[in-house]
Amino acid sequence: MPSTRQAMITNQLNHRGIFENDLINSFSLIDRTDFVPATFKRAAYADIEIPLFNGVILRPFVIAKIAQFIFNFMKNKSILVIGDVSGYTGALFSNISKTCIIGTFDDVSTEYLRNKVSLKVMQIYDIKEKFDLIFFDSGFYKKETIIDISHNILKPNGCIIQISGNSFSEFSINQVKYFDVSISAESTSESVKILEMPLFLNSNYIA
Repeated sequence: MPSTRQAMITNQLNHRGIFENDLINSFSLIDRTDFVPATFKRAAYADIEIPLFNGVILRPFVIAKIAQFIFNFMKNKSILVIGDVSGYTGALFSNISKTCIIGTFDDVSTEYLRNKVSLKVMQIYDIKEKFDLIFFDSGFYKKETIIDISHNILKPNGCIIQISGNSFSEFSINQVKYFDVSISAESTSESVKILEMPLFLNSNYIA
């Protein structure tokens, strides 16, 4: 395994309490440099969000915390990842799920991701099957968008994971802004906070 990938696993995941073998193996097997833009290849394993198109690739630790929740509470369930601009999140989650599909909003994203991953990639409103979990990746989504999408394809006892902004301050770096966010999982019975921390997210990525 490349030293940068092992350093990421040790310093960002292990040192922050993530040790589950299945999760670590998934991060070990998948090369993040295959999913980031050419200008960010050297920073592929840095503890940062990486801008791509009109979204971001979440930092490894954030994806790992979400994967840890899935592993602990929803292992071997069906997952739909919406807004995965790179395919990296879906590739990781596919190793701990029964099935994992990436949902997109347009033809360009669909074609790009189909050339990147071996997972099924579908435009959201063409999806007919139902899922145990839907993860809204990459940025903020309007509440009505989440409700509209989830209404038809989330199983009755299913779970939604979403990113919610608490406050933000602008840094004017290529239109990417800094947000204090909380990532939570919500089901019909309860809401569980997975993580709360500052992230760089593209404020324009609101479906």
